[in-house]
Amino acid sequence: MANAADIISSIFKHHENEVLQVGQIEAHARAISLRINNRDIRDADRAVRGFAQRNLVERVGRIGQGFYRYDHTRLNPADLERFNAMEDVYIPLDQLHTQPHIPQGVNPVQGNGNNDDNNDNGPRIENEPVQTIYYGVPGCGKSRQLKSDTGFLPKKNIARVVFHPDYSNADFIGQILPETNGGNVFYRYKASPFVEIIRKAYLHQNQSYALVIEEINRGNAPAIFGEIFQLLDRLKEPEDEGNNRYDAGWSEFPINNSYINAFIRGVYDNPPYAETDDNREIHFHGNNILTKEDGIRLPKNLSIYATMNTSDQNVFTLDNAFQRRWKMHLISNDLNDENQANAIIEDTNVSWGVFRDCVNREIVRKSNFTSLEDKRLGGWFVETEQRGDIRIVPKEIFEDKVLKYLWDDAFKLNRDIFKNHQEKTLETVINDFEVSHLDIFSNEFLTLLNQNAN
Repeated sequence: MANAADIISSIFKHHENEVLQVGQIEAHARAISLRINNRDIRDADRAVRGFAQRNLVERVGRIGQGFYRYDHTRLNPADLERFNAMEDVYIPLDQLHTQPHIPQGVNPVQGNGNNDDNNDNGPRIENEPVQTIYYGVPGCGKSRQLKSDTGFLPKKNIARVVFHPDYSNADFIGQILPETNGGNVFYRYKASPFVEIIRKAYLHQNQSYALVIEEINRGNAPAIFGEIFQLLDRLKEPEDEGNNRYDAGWSEFPINNSYINAFIRGVYDNPPYAETDDNREIHFHGNNILTKEDGIRLPKNLSIYATMNTSDQNVFTLDNAFQRRWKMHLISNDLNDENQANAIIEDTNVSWGVFRDCVNREIVRKSNFTSLEDKRLGGWFVETEQRGDIRIVPKEIFEDKVLKYLWDDAFKLNRDIFKNHQEKTLETVINDFEVSHLDIFSNEFLTLLNQNAN
């Protein structure tokens, strides 16, 4: 079992003088099997790509656009020392070109676990940032998937915002607000969570950061983004601009915003501000320098995730120009969690999984004249809880969430899933459920429930 120096040195020796592309170097890194604190680390995504970015790609000699050559003289003793401090780090060299399975979210290069913003021992960056919108029916698991995909990040590396009809561009990028000091009023730029996370990504190049936008289509997203929209285009190849070099993953086109620029450079850190503060420069991502004349870009270590319900009422549409700058990820309306699916609706003998499936069949059956398929119930539309030996959907949740949704939204145009619906209101439907339980539904729907429950 080799130590870290043996691991990395062996890779360099094995491929010395080979001409390789970045993808090949990453593939070699993915082949590394790591064992830290007796836990198998298995899923190649962020974790091992971070290892490749830090300890392989940056230590090879660049010989042309996108091409590199291993060079043992570039090995960094500090990196080797950090890996040597880990328990049981090893590589099976005979499997150098294989790709093991590694659990997602575990990062083998988190160092000593101290992820304070004043150091770079946090989760490592990916080669390309993520810009993904998760969409699907209500309760299908968008937030669960997003949480899983960002689970490798500490909370302080994630900024969260929620779009809504009153959310503006000023809320998104920050604004000038009045403040008082000793009876004097002065105006100060107040950065938004988005701008704060941009600054962190600029200053800590070896950590990953994420902006999470909940309900992106409940606000007017193109208007909220404004000129930030231009930053969503990311470089596919490294690019030089003046004395700065921007790797793949940085915004392709910069924008000029003096307030965001000054905030990133720390001009507003210590009020009151002297005129000389505005000339402050910072170094970022290698030897790059940000001055007050430079435009702002999204760093390559900043990803953006968003969620979107396609069936919400009173939402804004996202135009094609906006959508094509994102990866649109449909979350399938499947329910594979047995605990959730088998939870019994309180005061009935029907499981949530069966009820949901039958409702969704009715929605799809009626969707031949309208786009009702977006109104289907997601598996996580309700919360369940354990009571004794069984898991249930509490009656209050079923009444206030499910019955209300079916009456006011999913079957608003045709409520014949309910008995005597012409004579009822939502209030009477909920009151009837207290007494008659599922008998509030039509005979046809009850037959469908019984057939699927058996």
